[in-house]
Amino acid sequence: MLQQYHRDIRIMSIYEGTTGIQSMDLLGRKVPMNGGTALGYLVAEMQEVIGQARNFDELKPYADILDSKIAVVQSVLAKLMPFAMKGEHERYIHDANMFMEMFSIVVIAWQWLQMAVAAKKSLESNDKRFTADFYESKIHTMKFYFKYEVPKTTGLCEILKSDEVLTIIDEKELAF
Repeated sequence: MLQQYHRDIRIMSIYEGTTGIQSMDLLGRKVPMNGGTALGYLVAEMQEVIGQARNFDELKPYADILDSKIAVVQSVLAKLMPFAMKGEHERYIHDANMFMEMFSIVVIAWQWLQMAVAAKKSLESNDKRFTADFYESKIHTMKFYFKYEVPKTTGLCEILKSDEVLTIIDEKELAF
């Protein structure tokens, strides 16, 4: 048991460090890379799935939610990007973990919506590769994710767009 705790403590420190590094890489390098081209391609793929989902009455509300959450991500980036443009890089990435968490929720929502679209198509075409219960379970799980996880983006957006900066230490404040 003691060995388990030791291992878990060591893994947690690696995990936490990796999360920070991945967050800063996402917001600091990947998002602005080539003028945001990669992000634009990702959003275009998301919009394609949203369009497909809108063909099914049951999925329309979820397509609308995902569309609105993409707009939330874009509004956060519109708030943060001027800091990067002015060379205020610490201010730009100071809450990179929060951004990655918010963005991850949106990306996973997109994947669940894509699975729900595939499930609806399979149900409508009477696809017998899997049972109807299997396909319905995919749709139900997507709904669960949208109900319990996607709303978390609202709070994260509020944090990311806040003008109050609490995590950057001014060297002058440290002087005694």
